[in-house]
Amino acid sequence: QLAQHDGAEALSERGILWAPDFVVNGGGVIYLDMASEPDADADAITKRVEAIGDTVTTIFRDAAAQSITTLDAAERLAQS
Repeated sequence: QLAQHDGAEALSERGILWAPDFVVNGGGVIYLDMASEPDADADAITKRVEAIGDTVTTIFRDAAAQSITTLDAAERLAQS
């Protein structure tokens, strides 16, 4: 985790590709939410958690295309 929001800019300036924690650690939240349903489907849960990699790829691509930090790209994606 970053101590401050502007830490993402410092990492970007150094050429460090960073994935925000709330994205990469989302699997636990997704699992708990989906598994708490009475008709929980283990395959659907696995598929949704595995899609986090695609989300990270999207964030990296969006950040590069828009010349913004990966944190900004992740926050924009989350809000949309």
